[in-house]
Amino acid sequence: MRADGTGVQAEAAMIVSLPATRATFLDEIDAGLDAVAVAVRREFEPLDQELLTRRPKPGAWSVAHCLDHLRHTNAEYRTRLAPALEEARRDGPSGGGHPEAGGTLRSNWFERWFVRWMGGGMAVKAPKIFQPDEEPAGPDAVQGFLEEQGRLRELVAEARGLPVDRIKFGTPVTALLRLRVSTAFAVLLNHEVRHLEQARRAYAGVGGSP
Repeated sequence: MRADGTGVQAEAAMIVSLPATRATFLDEIDAGLDAVAVAVRREFEPLDQELLTRRPKPGAWSVAHCLDHLRHTNAEYRTRLAPALEEARRDGPSGGGHPEAGGTLRSNWFERWFVRWMGGGMAVKAPKIFQPDEEPAGPDAVQGFLEEQGRLRELVAEARGLPVDRIKFGTPVTALLRLRVSTAFAVLLNHEVRHLEQARRAYAGVGGSP
């Protein structure tokens, strides 16, 4: 049970899946990102350097590692999402055709699996490009994540009116893997929820009381 009287299911509700309803998708993404930011501010901003950077066991990530990993991941995706959205805007007010008012967003089987896996699949080592700094400073990791997440939310706002399930871009890991913008937003939200829970476990592992 968390200090605000809610359990882990409160955050589990933020996880999104595909296919998603076209009309409400970006609202759900922004609301989920906001919920993560609120949780990080409430739970980790008040902590000192020692608690934020202490590893629960040798080789494990601290709270600061988890948040710095999210900062790196969001930044790498953002720098690729932004040009894709800008190009779509240049193509026309709706990126080359108005998105349907209703129905569900387009997605293929891999994208649906990727979004679902990011929300709770087997953990694997993060690619080097997404690895946190070796010894991230605790308060800097918290603020760095919040600032980078703010930039990501600005992109979500800029995507309104664009057909986010038609715009594709090359991922940070390899340009050969192209994702829809809608899929990337869902992946990034689920990724944040996943590592928010990891950060909570890291804090609990060093004697913290969520």
